[in-house]
Amino acid sequence: MVAVVAGAYRISVRMLNRLFEGEEYGVGELIRHLRLEAVHEDLRDPRLQNLNILAIGMRHGVASGLCHRVQTSANVIGSTLDGAQ
Repeated sequence: MVAVVAGAYRISVRMLNRLFEGEEYGVGELIRHLRLEAVHEDLRDPRLQNLNILAIGMRHGVASGLCHRVQTSANVIGSTLDGAQ
């Protein structure tokens, strides 16, 4: 995924990683973080309640191995939201 981004901007992976030095997230971590945020948004969207976590994860390019992590995070968010009501 990092190589694809670097290629799209016609720079090396090393240069792309160098641009992210000192940032909160590295390139790969940032991409994963943004994808997981998008999955969390979809999990909270009532219009998508007919989709399971794997289908939602696949919509955002999240490998099935990460679905457990997304589900765990979503349960934490869900319990937080339930407590706020």
